[in-house]
Amino acid sequence: MGERLPSGWERKPPIIDEIPKGVYIVQCDAGYKNGITGISTLVRTAGKEYKPQDYSRRNEGPIHAELSAICIALKRLKNIRQPVKVCIVYTDCKYAYYFLRELWVPRRDYIQEIINNIIGEINGLEDCGIEVFICHTKSTSNKRIDRRAGKKRKEEENRKRAQIDERIERVERAIIASRKIVIYEKGGEYFAISESGASTDYKVSLVPLQCECPWWTHQWGNKAQYIVKARALPCKHICALAGYLDKGVYQLFGLQIGRMD
Repeated sequence: MGERLPSGWERKPPIIDEIPKGVYIVQCDAGYKNGITGISTLVRTAGKEYKPQDYSRRNEGPIHAELSAICIALKRLKNIRQPVKVCIVYTDCKYAYYFLRELWVPRRDYIQEIINNIIGEINGLEDCGIEVFICHTKSTSNKRIDRRAGKKRKEEENRKRAQIDERIERVERAIIASRKIVIYEKGGEYFAISESGASTDYKVSLVPLQCECPWWTHQWGNKAQYIVKARALPCKHICALAGYLDKGVYQLFGLQIGRMD
């Protein structure tokens, strides 16, 4: 693969003046932390540089993130209206490069899945007559998009922190409202006395997490428990039962409140 490129191109992206017509240089990089990824891509061709594009994704680790960046970089070529003869994608992740060159065999299913996606993108471009090269370059050649990827990751982190703060506020409101709720036990089950004057009280449970109140039934009544445990926030009746049983609401719903997906 590298032998068919001009000397030095397999290790370092060429400058605009060196790029022939019909050849497109795509640089990509990913900034990853705690499941959140910022991705940036930069496309150049003869005498032209396209505006960098940034993305946010959820990934299983830094290598998965870098492979996702390569996949997104290849997808960008689909939106190029000018004739494309050759596409050269540069990554500064040696691990991703080794996987794509089949020098290493992935052991994780999610790595194999994203590799399959990349192969699919490459095959699609090649079916259109576009020759595709994946090259490894030094991080110094990717400084610009590395900074952009890091900035995008931080923006996404801030957005997620704001979402977490909003969830905390919703839980606090439910806890405050729960202080007016009366819980009683009957036949080994727990019930919350309805404040709305409903003819029946609401059966409520912590294991499994469920409540018969209209809000919970509408939001989570038809959802599987694994979804509830991952995403649901408590109604005031569940908060009241947690207080009745001396259980911490934030401990019970810590995963749902703090999720970053």
